[in-house]
Amino acid sequence: MIRGVIFIFLVYCQSYVLCFNEIEVNKDIDFLPISTSILFYTDVSSEYTPEEVVNLLKTNSQSKKIKNNSVVFDNGDANYWGGFSIINSDSESISLLFRIKNYYLNEVDLYEIIDGELILVGQSGDHLNIKNRTIKHRDHIFEIVLQTHEKKLFLFKFNRTAKSVVEFELMSSSSYIENDLSRSLVFGIYFGTILLFVFYSLGIFFFLRKKLHLFYGLYVLTCGFTVGNVYGIGYMYIYPNVGELSNYIVTNITFISLIFFVLFTFEFLRLREVSPKWFRFFKRYLGVYFIAAASILLFYS
Repeated sequence: MIRGVIFIFLVYCQSYVLCFNEIEVNKDIDFLPISTSILFYTDVSSEYTPEEVVNLLKTNSQSKKIKNNSVVFDNGDANYWGGFSIINSDSESISLLFRIKNYYLNEVDLYEIIDGELILVGQSGDHLNIKNRTIKHRDHIFEIVLQTHEKKLFLFKFNRTAKSVVEFELMSSSSYIENDLSRSLVFGIYFGTILLFVFYSLGIFFFLRKKLHLFYGLYVLTCGFTVGNVYGIGYMYIYPNVGELSNYIVTNITFISLIFFVLFTFEFLRLREVSPKWFRFFKRYLGVYFIAAASILLFYS
């Protein structure tokens, strides 16, 4: 009796997931945006297991609005599930990388559906220690290997406590490595320039003792750190083990950067000497703003 129920359940799951939009690939693939080929499932409680989700797909499936391969997820307090099917149309086996492009997804899991059962392929996410990711990289990437004319079915899950824009891509390993090296070179030049300005400004401050150079150096440093966070550099290299604190670090560093910018502006315009009344007004306004912003950061999730 129990075996019969399990068999019917697996047949039901398998019969549905075969309705996934099929993505055809071959050895010549370089880059393939696949957001339009994915069916999404967004009304699923976080209490459900992946196996239970498979049973709920039929009533919860929906296509998301796509713009330039970007999918917008408005609800910031839910698990998002997606399913897709890949078939190798070539006579040779191929290895591809599946990338979910958004550095600040909290938890990312990829499953392969085999005979109705879900096999975990890999994990990622900025709430997961970097050393525990299946592929240790700031991107959420997973390797997919397809034998000759093989077809595979996949289910993935991620969540994010904010409105998010996410892209889904398939690409060859060589293409990804080439693009990643180019991005790493750009990041290196950018952050090298940032450090040059920071050391130059702080060096001048050390000798001249002028606040103008101190505030400028700190503003450039925090601004560079903010940009680094946007591209996952901070989480990858600076604070890889902080888990859920990463969102608060990004917010607070951005706020501090703004404070340094305002202080630098005061010194650059010599507001204290030129217009003492306006200087006192802006100083009080900045104090009220700082208290209000700090209160929001402390008491509002």
